[in-house]
Amino acid sequence: MLREPFSLEKMKYDQRTGMVLYRSHLHKSLKRNYQLMPGAQWLELLCRHIPDRFEHLVRYVGWYS
Repeated sequence: MLREPFSLEKMKYDQRTGMVLYRSHLHKSLKRNYQLMPGAQWLELLCRHIPDRFEHLVRYVGWYS
């Protein structure tokens, strides 16, 4: 990966409940700046960023595109 898909400083994991809290910018449709979900669901969302074997996944935004 060229760049990590999330920031470790914004993520907190609660071992007692198994929940992940991720804080970021204000989401327009959710109207909040955090996401709370079970650890397994968090890993599922994270694995979506991993490309398949022999597949290149580089997205350019702005001037580079």
